[in-house]
Amino acid sequence: MREILFRGKRIDNGEWVYGYLIAPEFAPNKKYIGHLFAEDDHDIDVVEVDPETIGQYTGLKDRHGNKIFEGDILCFIDIDYITQIYYGVVKFGIYNSSAHDVNNQGFYVDWQGVQYRNDLGYWANQSYCYVAGSIHDNPELMEVKQNDD
Repeated sequence: MREILFRGKRIDNGEWVYGYLIAPEFAPNKKYIGHLFAEDDHDIDVVEVDPETIGQYTGLKDRHGNKIFEGDILCFIDIDYITQIYYGVVKFGIYNSSAHDVNNQGFYVDWQGVQYRNDLGYWANQSYCYVAGSIHDNPELMEVKQNDD
C-alpha cells in the first residue's frame, strides 16, 4: 500500500513539516498538517501551513532514497533535463496501440514543448533522477532550465 503523506511550509517559521493534511470546513482558506512530535511518537502536533506549498508524496523515491513530492524539481541525469512534479488530469499518448489518447489522474512531469505529459512513475524508474529542490525553495532552477531551452 502507498504511504499517504503531505508536506507544507509552516506559517509561523517557514520550515517544512510532513504529515497528514487537515482542511477544516469551518476555515476553507486555512490548511494544517498534523504530524508526530519528534521527541514523542504518541502526540500529534497540528500546525498551519501555507496552502500554496502543500504537496503530496508521490510514493516514489529518487536515486538517493529521498521521497519525491508534488512541487519537487527533479533532475534527470541521463537525458539532461530538469522539470517540476505536478498532480492532475493527465493526457497520456499511446503510440503503439489502436487507442489514441488516455486521460488519467496522477503525478506527472511536463516536458517543455511535448504534446503529452509523461507519467512520473515511468520516468523515475527509467531515468537516473534526483530531487534538485522544490519550486518553493528553488524557483531559480526552473528559470535556468527555461532559459536553456
